[in-house]
Amino acid sequence: MNTLAIVPILGKTPLGHAKINAQKPLTSLLFKRLYLSIRQHSPWKGTLVMDLTNNPNSKDSKTQDDFRTYLAAKESLSEMQITHKQAFAQLYARWLSELGRQPDRLRIIYDKDQGFIEYEVKLVMQGKEKVVIQIQ
Repeated sequence: MNTLAIVPILGKTPLGHAKINAQKPLTSLLFKRLYLSIRQHSPWKGTLVMDLTNNPNSKDSKTQDDFRTYLAAKESLSEMQITHKQAFAQLYARWLSELGRQPDRLRIIYDKDQGFIEYEVKLVMQGKEKVVIQIQ
């Protein structure tokens, strides 16, 4: 990924939830880091990056189960939600409130050695504190 700038948003925080097609939402995933990677300034292009590499080491069995479920069906991811107040404020106030500034990709890092998966996305703000990431 060609990166012009990295903008940190949050670290070590509950995600909100991830949804794989019509399955029950995965509510116990945690991200180690959430940041925005700016790929181009004009026209603006960015990638929202979630690092989930801390999930296998979690002491919570539900987090580990949700992570294994995500890995088994990561190609079928349909939606993710970020419900953390600070993440919403960072994303909306600093980036998404300006026209044309919306990340078009989501990169999820699921393994330090083996890699990541990238999705084309659309971000939708719902209410005052929820970002819905729709996988295209």
